[in-house]
Amino acid sequence: HGSILPMIPISRILLVIVLLALCANPSHAQDTTAASPKSGWWEFDQNEPEQALEPESEESSGLRKALLWLPNRLLDILDIFHVDVGVGPAVGGVVRITKYGQAGYRQMIPGSLRAGLFGRTSPIKVETGNEIGVGPLFASSSVREVCSGEVGVGLDLFIAGGYAGVCVDEAFDFLGGLLLFDVKDDDLH
Repeated sequence: HGSILPMIPISRILLVIVLLALCANPSHAQDTTAASPKSGWWEFDQNEPEQALEPESEESSGLRKALLWLPNRLLDILDIFHVDVGVGPAVGGVVRITKYGQAGYRQMIPGSLRAGLFGRTSPIKVETGNEIGVGPLFASSSVREVCSGEVGVGLDLFIAGGYAGVCVDEAFDFLGGLLLFDVKDDDLH
């Protein structure tokens, strides 16, 4: 009755003995570590830099291109048209015959809320940058992206305004994409 030993199961006593033995000889603990029976995805080596993934096979690359063909063509169509309407104090007009043949004067007083198609960017913007100049000296708005082959016209009359443009170079990119040529190198991969 007076002994504490019969109350403790033998398995716990053995566990304590094994743990004490391991603590006394820590190098032995490393030797008894069992490896997983399943193989891992790749080998981890702390002494070498991170290993690069294997290159994609031609078959999976072709499948990826086929699956992304339609989304890429839709994005190419978005790139062609730059059309927007604006509300807010602004005055002036602009004419574009390519990025290098722009002329006009548009002043935002202080800005104009714009909604429309701006290519692959957000359909809503607050335009605060003025546009002024002729040809290569033309200073574009900082929030309006003008493509290299854009042809368009815009007019702002104090409280309302609008712009309509077509990017000819983006139209060629779309047509090339139909035939699997990415002219502008802007397709999703």
